[in-house]
Amino acid sequence: MNDMKTTTALKVAERQELSKATIMRVDPDILITRYRFDVVIDERDAKIIDEAHVQMCQGKDVFIIVDLEKGLTKISKSAEDFFSKKGQMLPYIKAVALVDGTKSSFFANFLLKLHNFIYPTKSFLSVEDAVSWINDQRS
Repeated sequence: MNDMKTTTALKVAERQELSKATIMRVDPDILITRYRFDVVIDERDAKIIDEAHVQMCQGKDVFIIVDLEKGLTKISKSAEDFFSKKGQMLPYIKAVALVDGTKSSFFANFLLKLHNFIYPTKSFLSVEDAVSWINDQRS
């Protein structure tokens, strides 16, 4: 993987535009899910996002960056439960990086404490920091 210093440096190999999120493959094993501004993700949305992840990973293990940097994204309890316990994508996830973009990262930290994930999960202030952590996870 090339050295990625800024979000704009990420080369998008594939993209799926959904009603509440954009999913991008920026490396053979990295997907970024960028949520739209001021949306609520319910279980139905979670299933649509999960299906897009499955299509884009093509049966290969991947890292997922969940980009909440644009703010005001709300994820319902049923959507959280789906993503963490029922999603078809679960067997393919190597690790998840949550990017909140705020100093407190309240949502990301709350989510991390709420669920006992079966894969490494960590909160970051920027996509660049998340990519750096993913590079460390590859080692």
